[in-house]
Amino acid sequence: MLRKDETVHFRTKGRSRAWTLTQVCAQWRRVAFATPRIWTYLTVTLPSPTPSHEEDLKTTLELSGILPLEAHVRVTTGATMENRQGIIKVLDRLAFRAETFDLRLHSNVTCGFILPAMFYDKLQTLELVGLEVSGSQTWMKSLFNALARCRRLRTLVFHEWHTPKGEPLPTDKIINERRHYANLPSLGYMSLSGKLAPVIATHLICAPRNLAIKDLLGEDEEEDVINLLAPQLGRMRRLHVTQDFCTVETLLQLLQLMPMVEEFGITAQLILSHCRVFAGLPDLIEGLDPERTRDCLDVVIIDSWSARYAWDGFDRVVASVRKMVQHVTVRIV
Repeated sequence: MLRKDETVHFRTKGRSRAWTLTQVCAQWRRVAFATPRIWTYLTVTLPSPTPSHEEDLKTTLELSGILPLEAHVRVTTGATMENRQGIIKVLDRLAFRAETFDLRLHSNVTCGFILPAMFYDKLQTLELVGLEVSGSQTWMKSLFNALARCRRLRTLVFHEWHTPKGEPLPTDKIINERRHYANLPSLGYMSLSGKLAPVIATHLICAPRNLAIKDLLGEDEEEDVINLLAPQLGRMRRLHVTQDFCTVETLLQLLQLMPMVEEFGITAQLILSHCRVFAGLPDLIEGLDPERTRDCLDVVIIDSWSARYAWDGFDRVVASVRKMVQHVTVRIV
């Protein structure tokens, strides 16, 4: 039997597993329907794949009674402008009762028409993937008006933002824009991918402990953007770099902003996944002053089998890094 203060999560990609309990026998069905706590965890895909999913959601909300919800919502690439009102209606209904609310938008169309309505102060995870932006910057007002309410946000993902085909990236306009900012005091993890994501992130007031970056920036913009990101990196303890993010010089600049360079004894982690900057690792570590960082920098190198055998200098680089840093992990995947 469930205690009064006990919470049970039923996680599944399809129909809630709470429904499975109703199929065991008549008695289990009666108990399940009479236990609101097992209906408070919701995983919702919008727009609804079938009418039955819509009916399940409606029934689940009724069965959960007045208890607070843990809602996880994913808006897919199948969303169109015709779905707008229906999606916003569901989001509003969930957000009103949600104690924990995660939202993942994976559609450029969806990002555009959902952002003006996305004012959920209980939002904890936000993924914006494939957002299409233009030089008009009206999207910036919508984005930062929405983010300004998300003071409980813990995880933020900006991936693969782009401009309409043929339009240049509005990098300078975004950097020079001074009207739109958002304060995210609870943010602990930020993941940026694509050339626009780090530029947009410079308008966030936050101090994440974990930063993941992938395939960002051109060399011309690196220094300006890193300098603008500097105030956000005062608490960073883990930097995860994937593929061809930037030059060794830029990595060094990022690492020098981490407190572990100044505060001996605080272990920070640098993760390099399938990067081409391995050859510059010894210079990178030397640039950090190995006498101070030997005991407080953990370097994790993740490489593929193909790269492992295609590059004869891999072992030599790893060996030289091991001399400078106490904690080195090599993973071949």
